[in-house]
Amino acid sequence: MPNVLIRDVDTDTYAKFKARAAQEGLKLGEAITKAMNEWIENNKQLSEKDKQRQINLLTYRKLAETLKKKYAEKWILIGRGEFLTSGDTLNPIISKIRELNLEGEHCFVYQVGKKVKKRTFGFGRRIQR
Repeated sequence: MPNVLIRDVDTDTYAKFKARAAQEGLKLGEAITKAMNEWIENNKQLSEKDKQRQINLLTYRKLAETLKKKYAEKWILIGRGEFLTSGDTLNPIISKIRELNLEGEHCFVYQVGKKVKKRTFGFGRRIQR
């Protein structure tokens, strides 16, 4: 194992970390290795579907007020980071999903202004109704 010099560690944080390691019966190197492994595990790259979800969520948040005003009671489809279509029923939404080959991709489909209940619909997609 390599010997490592770590610079610019906050003094108070280091003291608390060292004390906690001692309480746990760990050598400082063991505790640091454990902390590094936990940090790596908790900061893994997002899957492609998680990235799509975050992009679609950001799009929804940007458009939320406009959607409430302009599309009240209508069904909307957000996918690939864009508002894609709306309709009075799910039929135009389903048609657009098929047309753009969005099966398997993350999309938001919901009726604006209605209480949200998550459901799985058709292609394994979640529909909020």
